[in-house]
Amino acid sequence: MRDVMGEGIELREKHNISRKDMLQLLMQLRKFGKVSGDEEDCSLKSHDAIGELKEFTLDHIAAQGVILDIAGQEATSTATAYTIFELAQYLELLARANKEVEEVLERHDGQLSYDALRETAFLELCLQETNRKYPLPFLNRECTQDYTIPGTKYVIEKGTPVVIPLLGIHRDAEYYPNPMAYDPDRFTPLSPNYNGNANAYIPYGAGPSQCVGWPMGMLIAKLSIVKLLPILTQ
Repeated sequence: MRDVMGEGIELREKHNISRKDMLQLLMQLRKFGKVSGDEEDCSLKSHDAIGELKEFTLDHIAAQGVILDIAGQEATSTATAYTIFELAQYLELLARANKEVEEVLERHDGQLSYDALRETAFLELCLQETNRKYPLPFLNRECTQDYTIPGTKYVIEKGTPVVIPLLGIHRDAEYYPNPMAYDPDRFTPLSPNYNGNANAYIPYGAGPSQCVGWPMGMLIAKLSIVKLLPILTQ
């Protein structure tokens, strides 16, 4: 990843190439310590440098590339694989998912489009349940201010690294009855089978650090499942 990012940066700087993409923003950050607030301007020429910024290096840029690669591929493929795994064990759910896809495709003249995928409401529920039962095991965060744990005198000081155990929260019977069961309908808006605590379902994180790519990830997972369903139902 260092080589890929390094060659990309060298090529752009040598030939004054500017593109509206993540690498260009990372190049701005490395050179100026900030990124442009103007969508129309992703160049490296229009901003004043803010001093000798040495902290953001090529290694940091390469690390961002690694994270994007993992988040964009591994998380999506894992959600797809576990959904297929669960549907293969519950034939009634598999039949229900397949019927939904057939009906959606019939309404869209057999064309698998973005609009068609948005209509696969049951697949959406399946992916929600998959992400509950099989989330990323934990999230890493950093405490931004002193925080006293309710009911105790214990204070988590500002700057303390915090590990949030998603697997434990998502499989806690306090929030999800019969947590090891695969039940997509627990997320049905009209009759949810969980306690509704928003903080108990955070497969993509929450707040400013929430994954920005989760809608796209869900869409790709749906597409993958739709392509695999005919094989599973043969």
